[in-house]
Amino acid sequence: MGRDAPPCSPDGMPCNPGKITLPRIPLRCTCAERSRSIRATQADAARWVWPFVTLIACLFLTGAALAEPASVRARIGLSGVQIEPSAPVQADRATLWATLTDYDRLAEFVPNLVVSRVVSAPGQPKRVEQRGDAGMLSFILPEHVVLAMEELPPGVIRFRAISGSVLAMSGEWRLEGETRPVRLSYRARLMPRVPPPPLLSEGFIEDEVRQRFESVAQEAERRAGNRR
Repeated sequence: MGRDAPPCSPDGMPCNPGKITLPRIPLRCTCAERSRSIRATQADAARWVWPFVTLIACLFLTGAALAEPASVRARIGLSGVQIEPSAPVQADRATLWATLTDYDRLAEFVPNLVVSRVVSAPGQPKRVEQRGDAGMLSFILPEHVVLAMEELPPGVIRFRAISGSVLAMSGEWRLEGETRPVRLSYRARLMPRVPPPPLLSEGFIEDEVRQRFESVAQEAERRAGNRR
């Protein structure tokens, strides 16, 4: 007595219109429902947490900025693109030299440099192959180039392209000073196979060059800090 009759009509309504049957709410969910709930909660958490994880990772990978930002000059002309960045680096000359000549590891800390490796045999004139993925800025970081290196210790490293995706490329790294801070300078002239876009400003090129130049300086500072 007192219990509702089960529904008997096709649409699920009770036969007795005088009584209203309330749906039963299960007090316990099934294993499948619990699994779906857990997965939904994990997905929601991932959507909130992942951006913060990415931000923290970027901070660690980027490293601290230089105490004094690099000064960069860029010029676009008929002879190609000329770039001249320089900055004081909080590292001794030996560490900075070791960083610049660590050709097989340059791709680990230079943005958009995909491959960098020594391709010459030991005892032979040094040749370094590099591959970049700079998109429209391939005239700054060529898609492929083989460089003939000339190391003049303790403070000059010269290079010139002997093959690759550029018509011509040459320049030098120069280190001034022995103890920190050492002034690091870079000078290069590149003649791309395709001229730079007309609307591309020298200021935009300077910003891109600054990012790559400072990545080398920051790596040298990191190594110098580890040696303290």
